Amino acid sequence: TDATERASAEERLRIAQKAGGIGAFEWFPETGEVVISDEFRRIWNLPLDTEVNAESLVSLVLPEDRERTGPALLENKPNPLDYTEYRIRDPQTGAIRWLARRGEVVQGNARLPRRYVGVCFDITARKCAEDELRVLNDTLEHRVATEVAERSAAEDALRQAQKMEAVGQLTGGIAHDFNNLLQGIVGSLDLVQTYIMRGRLVEADRFVGSAMASANRAAALTHRL
Repeated sequence: TDATERASAEERLRIAQKAGGIGAFEWFPETGEVVISDEFRRIWNLPLDTEVNAESLVSLVLPEDRERTGPALLENKPNPLDYTEYRIRDPQTGAIRWLARRGEVVQGNARLPRRYVGVCFDITARKCAEDELRVLNDTLEHRVATEVAERSAAEDALRQAQKMEAVGQLTGGIAHDFNNLLQGIVGSLDLVQTYIMRGRLVEADRFVGSAMASANRAAALTHRL
């Protein structure tokens, strides 16, 4: 029979998969056989002479991610190839890469057993970008928190400086007032002493009253404080 159309369709599919970086596979759980496309082999970096089956592929998945592979979910999920992401260790370079996988169940018939058809694609670049973004967000939050704390501390320091400046101005004014009152008291008493020594008691009495007035103003100022 003429297989030109089928071959052409297969070629178009192969080109589309290569252009989109999508690897196709068919998995037959009854035998463990896995039929893979060229792009699938390239994504997993499998040597051309390497025999591929479900066990060999699962062995490349990191142990902590193997619970998300098809064989691990075969008995517990209607479709063990639902979308998932896992990490593999490159069999040739040893590098860790992220892959995404999605598939569907194809029920078998008398000619062909039940199988699972799926695709996989490399998402390492996306995962790296997500990690970088997450680190950036974490450091950004830290930087913002640090800057907010520094700003708050600066504002507290400014408020404290303003308080101290106000207290300083108040203290300076009070000191000036007290100095004036003390000068009135000391000056009056000095004159009182001089007049007493000269025997001018009547004149001394007037300055005693002035000293008392200054002392009373000092007492009133202290009371207001």
